[in-house]
Amino acid sequence: MEHVDGTLSHCNGHVSAGDSDDGSTAADRIELTGPQTPSSGRTTEATCGDRCRTSGYAADQQRRKLVLHFDVRNTILVSDSATHDSVEQALNSFLAGVTWGRHEPSGWVWYSDRPSLRAPCPDVITYYKSRERQLVRSPADRVLLRRVTGDFTRQPIGRKFRRYFEAHLRLLEWNVVHSSASICSDIGGDEISPAVTSSAPNEPTTGTKPEMVSVDRKLTIVGANGRLYHYLLPSFVKMLYDLHADGSRFSLILRTYGVDAPRVLDSIAHVVAGNHPLFPGQLPVIVNRRPGRIRRQHGGRIRCELPPSTDGTDAATVVLDTDADIYRYMSHVDGICGFVDDFRFWQENDYTHSDGKPLWIDFADPDVQHIFFDDNIRVADAEGIVDVRLFDDADRAATSGSGCELAAARSLSIEEIAPLDSVCLVQADLLECTSNVDYFINMVRLCRQNYSDYLQRHQNNHDRDV
Repeated sequence: MEHVDGTLSHCNGHVSAGDSDDGSTAADRIELTGPQTPSSGRTTEATCGDRCRTSGYAADQQRRKLVLHFDVRNTILVSDSATHDSVEQALNSFLAGVTWGRHEPSGWVWYSDRPSLRAPCPDVITYYKSRERQLVRSPADRVLLRRVTGDFTRQPIGRKFRRYFEAHLRLLEWNVVHSSASICSDIGGDEISPAVTSSAPNEPTTGTKPEMVSVDRKLTIVGANGRLYHYLLPSFVKMLYDLHADGSRFSLILRTYGVDAPRVLDSIAHVVAGNHPLFPGQLPVIVNRRPGRIRRQHGGRIRCELPPSTDGTDAATVVLDTDADIYRYMSHVDGICGFVDDFRFWQENDYTHSDGKPLWIDFADPDVQHIFFDDNIRVADAEGIVDVRLFDDADRAATSGSGCELAAARSLSIEEIAPLDSVCLVQADLLECTSNVDYFINMVRLCRQNYSDYLQRHQNNHDRDV
């Protein structure tokens, strides 16, 4: 039987998760802001706003194309159609992965009083990782792991974090309303499900028709409790509109281990066509609903099977098998597409970062910046999910020109990856993604500035060496 020590370590700056001196509880002190409806054409202020305007690299940032790689589960949505995890299960599992403690002779002892992406002190482990080490001996065991962590905050050991679960679940609720007279014409009568539509109208305004919660199957998902939730996080959708309003050149590539890429791409296509009631207006973005595949092979080789063309004219699957060719393709992608990465290879190699989802980077390429968002990114952990593959200076010419088939990128070590945090790598914080509608656009802008600063330091070091 697991024992939870009621005394919390002071190493993360908090004495306990209980009442404070003023009598308020931790739940009372959660500062959350729900999704907001953006005004058309408005942009948000970046965290690095003042620096971005004054930096000598501002023009380069605007000219440089952004290639944004996004994981799916627990990054831009809170569910998993591949594993049939509900919104509630996915949110519980995420909380199990951002709360920290360790096994001691008396049992499990918490060293967290609130969720955090980073360990509050040395020699602790997340509850999710501790159960993974106990339970998972084969791929099939992950089903048991999901079941155990999917009810985390209802179990005695995780109950202290229940307030965070409930607060963020409320933020995920889909509360978009339409008048009862217009709902059928707005979203199509065949997309209204009595099982999930609000059983009673919202409080009507005097002299107006009652309002009902609208249902759009491409934008919503039904939770285990029967409630409607956002399928795509509003912060992700808003980022697309803000990037367009900024005049940014960008493309987006979904990178998932699951089978849900077609549905996610279809939902994004539905959004940019102007069908999201919170984000009106169309975006001039092409969405390829059919994903490609990335297959990893022993010896470090990678095969990239490109997504079929949007017009269906491909006679056969196009395969790229050199780092340089894959980099050039992903750097020149237009619009939005997706790839299914090689989960089995990552699993068979003990989840080491060098066998995870590959991300190709060339700091000598002035025209493109690649940024990867994934909740499982760990810049200081060998079990991270992204394999950063860098073209060194000697390979500059090889990424463009006739010699590209000879170029190979080098897989970076953990120590080399660490400086790329918030530059090319972002560990997505699901709680922030949910509570802050500007989370993604702020992180993109921060990475943009940090990338310019990184290139400046890289160039200065190069000049000194020369």
